[in-house]
Amino acid sequence: MSIILERPDVVETSRKLRATLVARAADLVPLLRTNATTTEDERRVPEENIAAIERAGLFRLTQPKRFGGFEADFRTKLEVISELARGCGSTAWVTSLMTGGAWFIGVGAGPQPDKPPAKGLYPSQTGFGWTNAIFERFCQEYIDKK
Repeated sequence: MSIILERPDVVETSRKLRATLVARAADLVPLLRTNATTTEDERRVPEENIAAIERAGLFRLTQPKRFGGFEADFRTKLEVISELARGCGSTAWVTSLMTGGAWFIGVGAGPQPDKPPAKGLYPSQTGFGWTNAIFERFCQEYIDKK
């Protein structure tokens, strides 16, 4: 990977979190490579890949901390997704999409739900990692603002 200069305001805890999450992604590369042909042949990401990413906590990559996520910065997201792509580009792409909604909400792009998601609920189940009721409330509040 290329060396990218760090922003001056990035703290050591953010660097450590990034290193940890990228290492988790790197640990999945052999599995993703093994399943890459299956992914292409079946035109979908195998459940084994999804389960491995979930176990590694990578679906919580951009989920706000107040809801049990890592609230990682955008650079961390890009590095994690790039690492996953070393194993399977399709799986990396899907992971990027599945973590995008939580990032969007986490940066304040809409109403902030006051309840955390149900325990164990990940973006793979609702799109944002929240209960359906919270997601519906967010959508309604967004529509009402238009």
